[in-house]
Amino acid sequence: MCDKVTYTTQREVSGIITKCKSASSRSRTPKRYYYCGNCNGWHVTSQKNKSKRTNNESRNKPK
Repeated sequence: MCDKVTYTTQREVSGIITKCKSASSRSRTPKRYYYCGNCNGWHVTSQKNKSKRTNNESRNKPK
């Protein structure tokens, strides 16, 4: 299990990012989401995408 907030679906986590971007005046807001194979859930991060993948794809994304 992870110590991070975990979302169950990609759609749910995508909506969270949209909501945070529009509602927050902070400079550090979630920028992307990623799938976590450790907890089989989705997390958000404020870090920029580090890979060449686009559209919030993840290497660990379930099939």
